[in-house]
Amino acid sequence: MHGQSWLKGREPVRESLFVSLANSGRAQDHLTAHRYRMLRMSRIKAALITFWRDRRSHGVTWGHRAARRAPENGQTMVEFALIAPLALMLICGVTDYGRLFFVQASLEDAVQQAGRYASTGNSQSGLTRLQSIEAVLQQAAVDVNIPIQNIQISSLTNGSWVSGSAGGPGDTVAITVTMGMKLLTPMIGRYFPNGTYTFTASTTFQNEPFPVS
Repeated sequence: MHGQSWLKGREPVRESLFVSLANSGRAQDHLTAHRYRMLRMSRIKAALITFWRDRRSHGVTWGHRAARRAPENGQTMVEFALIAPLALMLICGVTDYGRLFFVQASLEDAVQQAGRYASTGNSQSGLTRLQSIEAVLQQAAVDVNIPIQNIQISSLTNGSWVSGSAGGPGDTVAITVTMGMKLLTPMIGRYFPNGTYTFTASTTFQNEPFPVS
């Protein structure tokens, strides 16, 4: 009986201890859940701040790029307007000089072939000797694509030059060709009469001892 009375006196204390322990456990759980929610909120807030900061910085960068692109485009157009005429003139000038060198070389080669033919004393069928020499020259200069009209043939006979003659055996024959070509570049053509460059090519050969017909 004495033991039971002692237990009866301690039961309220034990029950209050259990209640306090239970309440403290729930409080700890509540505090943990609150801290977890606060941590999540802080992380979401930090993510939102970073997102808006990035968008704002990108917006400023794009704006600066667009602002810089407009004057750069205008500057490019001005530079192109200044350089394009010079580049075009340079291209036309190089083309003109290339044509000049090609025509001069082709013309000199054609004159050499005509002079070599003239020294043989031969003539083509149905043509005179002078006409045959001119035909050989025109055929050799076919790549020039410019008609050759001024062809002068002369020979040194008995110490004097005779125009319109290819000479006889042992005589010296001379062939001279003069022709003009229109230049493409006005800036270059203004330094030549009528914008035309004049070519001159000549050669001399001693005739072979061919039989005189």
